Amino acid sequence: MLRVCKVKLGRAPRQEEKLRRVLGLCCDLYNAALQQRREAWSRQRTSLTYYDQCKDLTQLRADDEDYRNLPAQMTRATVLQRVAAAIEGFFRRCKRGEKPGFPRFRSRNRFDTLVFTTQDWRIEGKKLILKIGKDPIVLQMRNSIHRQEEIKGLRIVRGATRWWAHFLIDIGPAP
Repeated sequence: MLRVCKVKLGRAPRQEEKLRRVLGLCCDLYNAALQQRREAWSRQRTSLTYYDQCKDLTQLRADDEDYRNLPAQMTRATVLQRVAAAIEGFFRRCKRGEKPGFPRFRSRNRFDTLVFTTQDWRIEGKKLILKIGKDPIVLQMRNSIHRQEEIKGLRIVRGATRWWAHFLIDIGPAP
């Protein structure tokens, strides 16, 4: 069973700017992936899968310096899985006869979460170090995390006034 442990992050303007830039790149990639799925259906009547878009992401990472600096696992988890889930939810609602609501494009103000797997970050004392690009992003944690359990993942979330780290912790089997 997984539990979320929220940790407040300190304010460092340069680090926040780097995170905003990464969020912007992920938002652009989300919108491009959604547009790619729409065009594939409208032009060729074929539906793209998550794996098709992962192959395209590999090509994009080879061609574009900005996306090459982003961790591949993080972009797949943050963007492509989110697009796939939105499309699956649309078809699930259509099948049930509910109001479907086709997935919409996101503005940069409405895209506020980065998802990391276990290898793209580390904790040293009260510092959270994210491996993004050549220079890692070092964030100061305001409160500590108790590490008795295994940490399965990390989400960095932009709130209204500050940034948060949400640690996904495995607390063992459900009672």
